[in-house]
Amino acid sequence: MIHFFFIIASLLSCVTAERVQKSEARTNLGTAYLKEGNTPGAVQALRQAAALNPQNATAWERLALAYMASGAHDESEDAFLRAMKIGTSIEPARVNYNYGLLLLKVQRYDEALEQFNITLADLTYRMPGKALNSKGFTLFTMGRHDEAIEALTQAIRKVPKLCPARFHRGLAYHAKADHERALEDLETVIQTCGDEAPGAYFHAAQALFPLNRSEDACNYLRTAAREANNKELSREVNKWLTKECGE
Repeated sequence: MIHFFFIIASLLSCVTAERVQKSEARTNLGTAYLKEGNTPGAVQALRQAAALNPQNATAWERLALAYMASGAHDESEDAFLRAMKIGTSIEPARVNYNYGLLLLKVQRYDEALEQFNITLADLTYRMPGKALNSKGFTLFTMGRHDEAIEALTQAIRKVPKLCPARFHRGLAYHAKADHERALEDLETVIQTCGDEAPGAYFHAAQALFPLNRSEDACNYLRTAAREANNKELSREVNKWLTKECGE
């Protein structure tokens, strides 16, 4: 075991300036692939970058993101932990935030909350609204609706046009049977946030039925059916149309 660690230490000490430069070039290439959605290319380039310079924290962080995008969650976690252990030349809070997203994806909610709280405690982090939204959504998923609403309200105060936070707060209000407030948030999303609109139409309809506004609810469901951007949403909308609107 001692011999093994001696070999690793020797390899790390042998990283030449040329290898560092090649590692940075591969990191840039892998980052470009990641932005383009070329996940296999990103994984390959970033693995090479990390191999060329195992102390390249940025390479490990981006590799973690590439693994996460490809569904390789165990490998993603290993890479995140490696990046955080090195902790140099990168924004630590950003790594904590992205690691939190991975933990949320694999339903390790308490651990995800811990990472989001670490992120928010770092005053150098430039996007606290995003972290508050993710924290709020995690709390909502855990059924902690009052805490979720508090976090999401903070997110909206920081970034009033942060559509996911308003969407998630609408869901939390609806879960508490506060249909008026749920509808207010969801209709704001409908008016201002195109990407979130199909889901917002659907959930707004769910809030309208308890308010005895069935005609408006059915109209929203019809719009959601036309604009549904995935099969799961389309199925759910059609179920409600059949059950509540007789279509």
